[in-house]
Amino acid sequence: MRKDNAVFFVGGLVFGLLLGYFVFESVSQAPGGASLSTGPETLGSSGEAATAQAPTSRRVLDPQEVAALENMIQQNPDDSQLRIRLGNLYLEAGHEDQAIPLFREALAGNPADSHARSHLAQSLANVGRIDEAIAEYQTLLANEPGNPQALLGLGRVRLYTQQDIRSGMEAWEELVRVAPDSREAQSISDELEALRSAHATN
Repeated sequence: MRKDNAVFFVGGLVFGLLLGYFVFESVSQAPGGASLSTGPETLGSSGEAATAQAPTSRRVLDPQEVAALENMIQQNPDDSQLRIRLGNLYLEAGHEDQAIPLFREALAGNPADSHARSHLAQSLANVGRIDEAIAEYQTLLANEPGNPQALLGLGRVRLYTQQDIRSGMEAWEELVRVAPDSREAQSISDELEALRSAHATN
């Protein structure tokens, strides 16, 4: 690789580390960027792509909102969506250690819930439990081949945590192939083009 291309490539990776995390979180949030506390209709168990939005600071937990959801969970122990809602509150606030068990409990009741599994994988990745995160993304892809959120997250973990350029690009290339018009594909278009240009010079 020529020196100027190497500098460009390294710069692109650093940019991805700084910007990519926020893009990844924005496309994983509730549809329309609405608060997850507004009602079960914002949750969706189908794993549909969420609306991308501008990066925002971490959410500040509202103790009353948390307490209300905990009370609802006690009254409705079989409602996995309530656990997802509470898990998302913790995830948005950066409390992944509290979010992880809630997503796992939701999946115990409904293993096919792609929303819970993708956010579990994201939470695991955020706290450095990379092998577990990859396993969850792979399980989601086994259940739903071509799932955009799984391909987005898997590619990002491969690229920016494991520094496995080839595998990361393969995940993103698959994302663009199966869902070219998805918000997930659009969110990584510039990064992917930079990676393609740098990779072509190897």
